[in-house]
Amino acid sequence: MAFGPTPRSLVLRLRCEPAGLPLKKRRRRGVIWVCVPGSPRTGLVAVDRGLVERARHGDREAYEELARDAAPRLFLVCHRILRDLDRAEDALQQALVRIWREVPGLRDPERFEAWSYRIAVNCCY
Repeated sequence: MAFGPTPRSLVLRLRCEPAGLPLKKRRRRGVIWVCVPGSPRTGLVAVDRGLVERARHGDREAYEELARDAAPRLFLVCHRILRDLDRAEDALQQALVRIWREVPGLRDPERFEAWSYRIAVNCCY
């Protein structure tokens, strides 16, 4: 199965309120503000294995759902590393594109969350 370029709809423009910091006042068109309850230190969230399998086989809707679930947590990780909202957004988008391109090679769907976390960390450096 050929995986072409990442569709624009999959490159999500997300922002998240960092824990304990107020939401920025400025808003740009097309940016979605997402607040994640709790801390990124609470641990990894279980991901639906069937959803990951469908994404591995090229299902864009399944990947979009995975990305929507994972993006706020990945953004928090990027923001904690980079300490800059704009650079964290860029790292998140780069990570989402890399995840889309590399998801067919994921060997263990149960490890999707940890695998995507590692990709996000690598995109920050």
